Amino acid sequence: MAAPINLSARTPYECEASGTSDGVCPSAADMTCVEDTSFGQLCSSATNPEDNQLLDKMLSWYECPGWLSTNNSGDQPDIPGVCGTAPDSALLMSNMDDQSWYNPLEVSKAHRGFIDGSYISMIYAWSPNWKLNKVGNDRYELYTRRSFDGGVTWTTTPGSFLATDGVTYAGAGTTTCETWRDGATSQDASHVCTVYGAGVPEQSRNVSQLTSMKNTILDPRYTAAGGIPPKGVPTEGDLDWGIFEPIDPTDILNPSRYFVVYEDGDNTTVAEGEAEPLNLAYGRGEMFGDHFTVWAETDTAAGTIENCYPNDPHGDTDAEWATGTGFCNEFDTLEGFQDALSEEASITSSANGDFLYGVWGQFNVDENGEFVDGDSMFRRIWYLDDYISETEAWTLPGTQQ
Repeated sequence: MAAPINLSARTPYECEASGTSDGVCPSAADMTCVEDTSFGQLCSSATNPEDNQLLDKMLSWYECPGWLSTNNSGDQPDIPGVCGTAPDSALLMSNMDDQSWYNPLEVSKAHRGFIDGSYISMIYAWSPNWKLNKVGNDRYELYTRRSFDGGVTWTTTPGSFLATDGVTYAGAGTTTCETWRDGATSQDASHVCTVYGAGVPEQSRNVSQLTSMKNTILDPRYTAAGGIPPKGVPTEGDLDWGIFEPIDPTDILNPSRYFVVYEDGDNTTVAEGEAEPLNLAYGRGEMFGDHFTVWAETDTAAGTIENCYPNDPHGDTDAEWATGTGFCNEFDTLEGFQDALSEEASITSSANGDFLYGVWGQFNVDENGEFVDGDSMFRRIWYLDDYISETEAWTLPGTQQ
């Protein structure tokens, strides 16, 4: 049996002193490593993960393979060298074989995913600082990773990939962006954007892009095109039960699309228990997750993402740092009514990925936070390829926004 792959591990870069700790990240300086004939290199940190007072606050990090030591955002913080060059990375190399004691600061949960042939799509919530996170002083963000060879490597979409519908897709690369914790406030944090070519190792992609420590990620959901998993979607022709005449394009399988819905919660309530739910956000993964959209701007004949948010922030001052980066990562509220509390979505999709169907619990509370009423809500979202509204695109729900 092979050891499991660790898809969420990071190598710490900068840390901040907290409690009685010295502010030095778990690193090569305090690692003890031995070579084991059965399991390879085994390392443990002198920082005891059971001792809360020794845990530093992780401010910045990177993931190998995938970190290219470049930044395409408007921010220019101090960044580590490419994988394998900094002392810690030279010791640990790939994070995929890291054990939990290599970096005892981080925490991940709420993993979801699906397998479609040799393609694997994975999402999970991650926080760099479990000690601060458990009392609401850090937050979970939602990340995604993909593999196109059954889990051997985790990359962007290859330049040529034969999917389960018998079609060969051509990835053109993507841009991913991360928000560190190195600012005095969450508004001062550094943004690091990495441009990847097609089929190259890629770090986990932050799709939630939260801007405040007041919010955290709770229960994410996903659906592949055609449901979970995308099996048994027929092509045109004779079937056991009759003649199938597909409605073009809704009934034609497009495995390069899938949907992600994530639930954000009130991080100020974490110290008393789990975060109280707030809103549900949805976005469609396109080209197997190279891009996420709410409008269909990446489905044009030219395949351009120039209009995609936040590459074009469309007046959103919180996203100006992403202008011109190539980062296409657009999500919008599923329920369309941000004053209500929504949670526990269940979603599915048409075969072509042009319809998203969602059901969730939605309820209202009074000024004291006490339950008033609740309902099970349903919504269908229709993606019209090549269509962008001249009046409604890139706006938030409500008359005051």
